[in-house]
This record gives sequence, C-alpha cells and structure tokens, in this order.
Amino acid sequence: LTNFTTVFKRLQRLKELEEIDFDDVAGSGMTKKELLQLRRERDKLERSLGGIRDMSRVPSALWVVDTKKEHIAVSEARKLGIPVIAILDTNCDPDEVTYPIPGNDDAIRSVALLTRVVADAVADATVVLARRAGVKWPNDILVDGRKVAGILVEGRPQERWAVVGIGLNVAIAENDFPPELVGRAGTLGLGPDRIEPTLQTLLATLGRWLVADAETLLAEVRARDVLLGQPVKWLGGEGRGAGIDGDGRLVVLTPDRGRVTLDAGEVHLAPE
Repeated sequence: LTNFTTVFKRLQRLKELEEIDFDDVAGSGMTKKELLQLRRERDKLERSLGGIRDMSRVPSALWVVDTKKEHIAVSEARKLGIPVIAILDTNCDPDEVTYPIPGNDDAIRSVALLTRVVADAVADATVVLARRAGVKWPNDILVDGRKVAGILVEGRPQERWAVVGIGLNVAIAENDFPPELVGRAGTLGLGPDRIEPTLQTLLATLGRWLVADAETLLAEVRARDVLLGQPVKWLGGEGRGAGIDGDGRLVVLTPDRGRVTLDAGEVHLAPE
C-alpha cells in the first residue's frame, strides 16, 4: 500500500511486455536469449501482479481475514487512512479495524472459496447500486461488459489465512480513466457522497455471503459467469469458456487439447 507508486510502475512494465510478440524473433529486433529473458520477466510479473493489473490507484478499502497475520497491511492502511474491513476472532483487537465483522478467522477452507464469497458479495452490492453484474473468472466484476471491480487474494491455505483486497469504481468519471482503460473499465457513476453508503451496502452483502454454504456460492458465481460460451485466451492457449467446476476452476474447451481446467491466472475475452 505504501509503495503503490513503485507497484504501479511495475504494472506499466507488465503491459509493455505484453505488447511484445515473443514468437516473432526476426521482427522483434532482439535475439532469442533476450526474448526469453523478457518472457520470463513478463511471466513473473503476471504471477505476482496480474490480479491488480487494472488498479490505477490505492484501494479505497482493505478486506482482511486475519489481522494478526496481516498486521503490516493493517498498519499501512491505517497510516494511509484506508478503511479496514476484517473478520475478528477472539484474539484480535477491534480498535485496529474500521468495520469489524465478528467471526472465526480459521473457518475459511480455501482462498478459492473466499474469492467466491467476495465476488458474490461485490456483484450483489453492484446489483443494488446499478445494473446486473457478471463475474469474469477468477476475480473481476463486470457491468455492461466493463470491469467495475477487481478482487485480489493473497494467502496460504495450508496455514489457513488469506487477505482479500477489493477495488470498486464508485465515483470516478468515465473521462478520468487512463487512455489504456477507456472502453475496458467501467464505473457505477455515483457522486463522492455515495462512497460511504456504497461501502455500507458492500459490508451488508458480505455479511450475508460469509454465512452461505459453498454450493450456494458456487451456484451464484456460475449464474453470473460472463465467460460461459465465450472465446477466451490465456498465457497457455485459447478456447471457449465451458463453465466452472466444483472446485471453482474455469473449464475451457480447446481445439487441440479438448477440455482443460485453469486454477488461476489472467484470462481475456478473445475476439470471434
């Protein structure tokens, strides 16, 4: 959070590398070794920063599952005046959190399940505030085909903890988006005075979805799946979205490998 300027520069670097055709050695003006090094740099940046590639500013709120494990993130958020929303177990300090949610922070079974909880909650809140929202696997919320929210999950399931960041465009105007996001990013188009009520709506929907069972969460994500039947592409290939399996993985039908499942990674809608 406190080094977002540096992170943003790395995001710009990632986008620069994605413009390179690594298969066109002759046209690139570089050697195979140079292209290989750049490809590795791109893949590394994609793994570490791909989930926040479209985040152009510091988030407006921070969602934390275990404030003890993530005390540094909580401390940085408080320094920057960013509201902290967190599940508080009996060993947590409620004074560190802006919006505490009492609960057992060891009860979440996996990062994938938590992502579905938050995705359903954000989509639900967006429905209340705007039009029906869709979920673009694994972590984007779309309204009218444009991304209005993104979810970033960092955690260690084996240690039973995770941190979730939510970015939702509430009051930004369409003409304030950077040129590279025009036509891709969307906004709820509300006034600055609606930011706090929007946060309250999101908190209320989060509270409802946190107590929902895994099957209900998965069914709701499937119902909102914007990739179903659509051509998609990712670093490892391309195909057509065929739904989400029982473990929350994206199912894709490919022309050469048949049915494949994706655990994580950036997926793009491909042109017909």
